[in-house]
Amino acid sequence: MLVLVTGATGYIGGRLVPRLIEAGHDVRVLVRRPERLRDAPWAAEVDVVEGDLTDAAAVDTAMRDIRVVYIRPKKGNETVTAFARVTCTVRATARGTRGRSHPCVVPPTRSTQRPRPLESP
Repeated sequence: MLVLVTGATGYIGGRLVPRLIEAGHDVRVLVRRPERLRDAPWAAEVDVVEGDLTDAAAVDTAMRDIRVVYIRPKKGNETVTAFARVTCTVRATARGTRGRSHPCVVPPTRSTQRPRPLESP
């Protein structure tokens, strides 16, 4: 399954990506600065798209053929969270998966929490 991870250069995303790879998933990452991945041991194993969640063209490129999206926008950035929610909802509706399974997951902010799907607007 092809999975998109945003925030792959951060603490949570940087630990999530290798676990997804180990689980057998194909991973694509959306990052603002691809050069920050150069030291990641898994960097050669992922498809890298440069951009961020406010860049519609980058999001469109990153979302091609994606089945699941792990979104970790910066804490407190409601605009980015809203954009991500809308993007995921539109993609789910276009694929006909809305109501059956949601393609977007927000990783937990604490290690004791479980990942949760984004709510539809």
